[in-house]
Parts: sequence; C-alpha cells; structure tokens
Amino acid sequence: MSETKHIDPAALAGITTGALMTDFSALHEAAEHVMGHPIWTHQFPTLLPKIADAVLAQFPEMPVSLDGTTWEEARDEVRLRYGATVSVRKGAGEAVHPLDPAYFPGPADREDGR
Repeated sequence: MSETKHIDPAALAGITTGALMTDFSALHEAAEHVMGHPIWTHQFPTLLPKIADAVLAQFPEMPVSLDGTTWEEARDEVRLRYGATVSVRKGAGEAVHPLDPAYFPGPADREDGR
C-alpha cells in the first residue's frame, strides 16, 4: 500500500505550470512527497520537469500553463475543480545527492544566460 498525503492542489498546479500559487514551502513539500525523496532548492530548475511529470501521472487534468489567467485565477480554478486538498501518492524515487553537479542550474536554466 502506498503512502498518501493530503495536499493543496494549488501547490501541485504550481509545479505543473511553473507559477507559484501558494507559499513555496507548500510547493516544496508537495514536490518532495510526489517524488518520494528530499529536493534541495537549487535542484528545482533541473528536476522540475520530472516533478511535473510525476504530478501529471496522478492528476492528468492538472493545468500545465496559466492560459492567459493570473496566478490567482488559476489557483482559484484548480481549488474549485479539485477541492481544498487532494490525496497524493508518495513517489518511490531515489534521492539525488545535493552536491551532484548535474542538478545545479547551469546557464541554460538562467534567464540571463550567465
């Protein structure tokens, strides 16, 4: 039996859209739960696509963009659709070492390209 946790769907939508719709700690907690291992803040730019895929595997109708709405409108819509919380299965992923250079953001991950 897999471990589940009740999570605000706005935190999950923040992962799938890339738009922060809750406080970061809720998004961070959701990401760690859905992946099944700790995620260091600096790992988010490289791991976010995998985290989003893990969310979408459980919630295929979760939005993947804001589609011209504000983040507040998107947050309200996802909470209206899913309710205040959803039951999320814990992932079975293996932790990534926090100092593995492959998981540090590089120039391609930065808006300024440096």
